[in-house]
Amino acid sequence: YSMSSCCHALRQYDDALKYAHEALIIRENTPGKESIDYAKSLNSIASLYFLLEKYDNAINYGQQALDLFSKLETKNSSNYVEALSNLATYYYYSGNINTAISLHYDARNINEQLYGKLSSNYATALNNIALCHSYLGNKDKAIEYLIESLNIKEQLSGKINQDYAISLNNLATCYTSLANYNKAISCLKEVLNIYEELFENTHPDYATFLNNLAANYN
Repeated sequence: YSMSSCCHALRQYDDALKYAHEALIIRENTPGKESIDYAKSLNSIASLYFLLEKYDNAINYGQQALDLFSKLETKNSSNYVEALSNLATYYYYSGNINTAISLHYDARNINEQLYGKLSSNYATALNNIALCHSYLGNKDKAIEYLIESLNIKEQLSGKINQDYAISLNNLATCYTSLANYNKAISCLKEVLNIYEELFENTHPDYATFLNNLAANYN
């Protein structure tokens, strides 16, 4: 299994997948299919298929992992909600946004029960819901969830971090879609300031944010 992890870290996903499947066969025998370790192997394989953009395979293995976590633990467990959120993401990238948003709402509710609203898990769930709403054209709803997510992230880690900046850029994108250019510009200027402080203008995304800012002035 460590070989799979090493290949994953090196972004050698095909090799990582091969080793992950070997690990799954071993875990099928010991400790067996009805085990948390087996469910975790299924979840790992699903994530590798996702990275390889094989979304149907990712959904298949992700659903198996979710069902097994539900059977062995409860739906209010960290393993279950992680697998649930992953599965929602696979559906999102496969283009099944309605299923994705339904699962993300479930993940948000479980994260609230497990960690409370003032947690990174809850904030991430809100951000995921916002992305689904944005994709569906519900920009006002997306903005609502993004602002709530940003407020939590600010309380937890402050504004000077990449995660906060990325969510802020998502918010700017929604404002641009609604032709609310002043708010989009304000968000993007803050994103650029954060990246300047973190990366001194060297991060490749910095140029993208500059282009986004210029587009809003046009």
